[in-house]
Amino acid sequence: MTGKFRRKLKPQFETRVRRTVFSLERDGAVIELALDVGTIETGVASMRLSEIELELQRGDKAQLFEVARLISRALPAQLALTSKSERGYRLLNDVHGAPVKFAAVSLTPEMTTRDAFREIGLACLRQIAGNEPAVLKDDAEGVHQMRVGLRRLRTAISLFSAILQDRQTEQIKAELKWITGELGPARELDVLVAHVVKPARRRKSGWDGIPKLSRQFTGQRSAALARAREAVAGERYRLLKIRGCRLAGDRRMDGAARRPPPRPRRIADRGFCR
Repeated sequence: MTGKFRRKLKPQFETRVRRTVFSLERDGAVIELALDVGTIETGVASMRLSEIELELQRGDKAQLFEVARLISRALPAQLALTSKSERGYRLLNDVHGAPVKFAAVSLTPEMTTRDAFREIGLACLRQIAGNEPAVLKDDAEGVHQMRVGLRRLRTAISLFSAILQDRQTEQIKAELKWITGELGPARELDVLVAHVVKPARRRKSGWDGIPKLSRQFTGQRSAALARAREAVAGERYRLLKIRGCRLAGDRRMDGAARRPPPRPRRIADRGFCR
């Protein structure tokens, strides 16, 4: 890299964070809890950061998830599956809060069945979590994309059922069915309004009841979006994501449990964002 080229380089965004670190001990496990407060700034736009990051330094990773559950019950904190840098680039490209589609998963013949499920499961969880901002803004496409992620995850659990036969899986399946049902009416009414009511209004078929019907469905759609928003903002959904992450078994979390101190492997940006 030449000096001339280096001089052309410039920061795209800046992350400013004040970190406060606490050490927790729980049933033989040592967990570092870091509280990050700050901002991501592009020069044009900015985003507040308020995160709790957990790092397993020693012990059973089950205790890490238990601490995460305790936090989710005590605070309206959502499990984050995107790093600070990913959020910075989304802010830079003015797509923060926009609906997120499923990202392609790379599988190889050398992968074990468990590793394949990890990759697919985490990709589904990223799509689900990535659409939370859109759902909370009553974005109908965000509702649709979150339902796609939920449907993919439910299908993956069914396809990999041979390695997922336990009580935890059954609980997660029930919770996935619940949140899918909470989002369903909003999606169904959005499709009805977009593909039936609006075209009928444009055609002006002569039926005087169309405007009244349109207002009725629009009101029902708004109520359904509010139902979806409340479900995603609630504790039950927050706990579901933690259970889903544990089911997928992020290899970085496995590595953190196996790796001896003093250099434990960090759970990269699996923070909680308020």
